[in-house]
Amino acid sequence: MPEPLVDIRGLSHIYQDRTEVRVEGLPFVVMPGQKVALVGATGTGKTTLLQHIMGLLRPTRGQVRVCGSDPARSFAQIRWQIGAVMQNPDEQIIGPTVFDDIAFSLRARSLPAAEVNARVQAVAADLGIADLLNKVPHHLSGGQKQKVVLAGAVVGRPRLLVLDEPFSGLDTRSKQEMIRLICRLNGELDLAVILSTHDLELVPDIADWVYVLQQ
Repeated sequence: MPEPLVDIRGLSHIYQDRTEVRVEGLPFVVMPGQKVALVGATGTGKTTLLQHIMGLLRPTRGQVRVCGSDPARSFAQIRWQIGAVMQNPDEQIIGPTVFDDIAFSLRARSLPAAEVNARVQAVAADLGIADLLNKVPHHLSGGQKQKVVLAGAVVGRPRLLVLDEPFSGLDTRSKQEMIRLICRLNGELDLAVILSTHDLELVPDIADWVYVLQQ
């Protein structure tokens, strides 16, 4: 049986203002290739949980394992195994052009320029944004920006894709398009997906498993 990509047990985190967020009860386990939705009211700990998975926070108590390692202590080893799409694409886009933004993680790994170009061109074509590669990202629509961020998240061929409220600010058509893209990438790349959302009506379209955070 394959090892879990993500295994979280008894998680508790205390922020600097002494606010404590606890994710207790069932272990949070994600296997390779699974699509998992994380739902719950605001303040129940969805974003806190995702930030621990990405190694951005270190737990006060409990165990967090991603690809067999503690992500906060082994960030350099697992960072390329995780792609991330956050709630606000404007906070995640940093490249002067769409091409530069998608290529950022590849260049950070010092891949040859020819490989960088080939990968960016391929993922842009796959997501239908090849005509945007020379555009300035911040002039794009909300749906286009989310596609750019998604392209940057998967161009490095990670094992796990983490999405925090990726449908915020999108119209119905853009939401359905994002769902189709994520599900297709999951199938084609055997990419595990963890997605937090308030749009409960979308959950059956995108998730095999659902975890509910309450109180």
